[in-house]
Amino acid sequence: MYEKTMDPTSPTQEEYKECFGETNEVMKRLLLCTLCGGHLHFNHMTDYKNNMVQETARCPDCGIRIRCRIHKMQ
Repeated sequence: MYEKTMDPTSPTQEEYKECFGETNEVMKRLLLCTLCGGHLHFNHMTDYKNNMVQETARCPDCGIRIRCRIHKMQ
């Protein structure tokens, strides 16, 4: 059976599976680079026509894009 593998940097819908666990661990997963442990820099682009916000997280220390998420505004 063909299994589709997702690129972690392609835009995805908001997921809450990273929000479970101890507070310190959740904050590390959301705010720190998984490669080098540096603090992530976030960029937000708003699409008011479709009520969406695209969030991109990059690590300035190692230079990679960690994730790209699409959040729905309500």
